[in-house]
Amino acid sequence: MQTLCEVNLSVYLAADNPFDVVSEPEVCERCMARDCFHRHGVYWRYVLEVRRKVARFLCKACRLTVSVLPAFVLPYRCRLIEEVDRYFDATDAERREQSGADTLRHYWRQWCGHAAALRQTGWPAVRPLAREPLMCWRQLRTAAGNMACAQVQMVSRFGLSLLRRYACHRVPKRV
Repeated sequence: MQTLCEVNLSVYLAADNPFDVVSEPEVCERCMARDCFHRHGVYWRYVLEVRRKVARFLCKACRLTVSVLPAFVLPYRCRLIEEVDRYFDATDAERREQSGADTLRHYWRQWCGHAAALRQTGWPAVRPLAREPLMCWRQLRTAAGNMACAQVQMVSRFGLSLLRRYACHRVPKRV
């Protein structure tokens, strides 16, 4: 399972060991036990083309493994949500000038295909919820305050990340 946590971006990027800047989950989503997690290693992933550690925790009660990503990182993507947000909001001319435009253009296509699934959740409670992908993106950002908060809401409430549905975001069956 994967969860998201609030971590200060500058602290995370400045840290030599990001493993130490995230905290363990408070409650196990499978068995509902509290204060049951202990550090269970790390895995590596790229964030802004820098290899970073991602903390993993193991529930002592039910053995569920949970990895904890900072909320400003897109799951399975190397770009930060802020970069994606700037790209999506930019004009066509501005988009061509941004670094990593090819990757971000790919993210845009994923968003356009995935936005319908997010609209089906009924969140945010904005009526009418836009059908046009860019307006839907903006409504999510406005409702949550920023896209990192929107992603936390979508993952924790509906098991959906901003660009795709991943099995690691599904709430595990209760034991």
